[in-house]
Amino acid sequence: MVGALSCGPVPDSRPEAAPSAQLPVLTPSPAVSIASQEFSAEPGGLARLSDGRLAFLDWGARTLFYFDSTGAPIGQSGRPGFGPGEFQSPQLVQVMVGDTVVIWDQLTRRVSWFGPSGNLTSELVLDPRQASGAQPLIGMTSAGDLLVRHETTEPGDSAGFLRKTATLRLLGRDGRVRHDIGRYPAGWEDPKGYRFFGWTLITRLAGDRIYLGTNDRWEIVAISLRGDTIQHFRKSWEPRPVTAADREALQRTFAERHAVPGFADADRFAPTVPAFGRLLVDPKGRLWAPEYAPPYHAPTQVTVMGSTGLTLGALALPEGFRPSEVGADYMLGWRRDGDGLLTLALYRLVEKQ
Repeated sequence: MVGALSCGPVPDSRPEAAPSAQLPVLTPSPAVSIASQEFSAEPGGLARLSDGRLAFLDWGARTLFYFDSTGAPIGQSGRPGFGPGEFQSPQLVQVMVGDTVVIWDQLTRRVSWFGPSGNLTSELVLDPRQASGAQPLIGMTSAGDLLVRHETTEPGDSAGFLRKTATLRLLGRDGRVRHDIGRYPAGWEDPKGYRFFGWTLITRLAGDRIYLGTNDRWEIVAISLRGDTIQHFRKSWEPRPVTAADREALQRTFAERHAVPGFADADRFAPTVPAFGRLLVDPKGRLWAPEYAPPYHAPTQVTVMGSTGLTLGALALPEGFRPSEVGADYMLGWRRDGDGLLTLALYRLVEKQ
């Protein structure tokens, strides 16, 4: 049976919004800004290490770049290829305690661990029978286990869409299954191709808590590694229809990128815009949910919720900025200018007194 995301008893009333005074303020200008003509247009992840260094995975260059706390380049790891420490389709998953960087490669199905000095320390190839989907590796627990998702499909509706289900499970560092956490609805798959604005299951591992929610509604639940409910996060939300302007903007984007004919035809769009795009969690346990943004576009704001589920408010984001990490006093991410130049940026978060 597929488990509901709102596991356990759910109160009828939604948590009231907290005073906006609890919402931190984002500084108008970045404290660190890194732009380089050597960056490709496709980032694969960005994270801050415990000593202030930044680790940036350039998906297009298949290279992991390191910068000091001021943004000066200090080294790099990896290169295109299929050998040890080489990449084909990499994504930076997380930075573990001790500044080990964890990278997943979708094409080779390989997890790579790079130590704090950038050296490759170990690798593991995941069995597709145990972990599958567009991004099967969610993260690593404090004990060093791998949290993965395994997606399956089954016939869905008369239109030919397939219903997706995701099993969340823990694997040991040897790749063996420790236990399954639960099965959750994961959206619809269109056999004809990509479906823009389609809802899906969004997951985030923070410490030993899993945050997950299907973004066809504004409801997120935090669960334990055993699947027990810890906290609900909800807010009032009215679905917004996908408009002709939404479709035309995305069609222009893909036309400029020379997409194959028909890739963004009108029948490739879902009817409504998802409630949120991704999930981030800061060290204080606050949940940050940027609004949904279609491919090659950036969110304009992020909803912030306290660790107890209270809505703190919405924070406006710098134009074109896509956050990838929220720390105790910073927000890290990237943006592109009109010419497509990629810039990494770290903004300070100031707590209101």
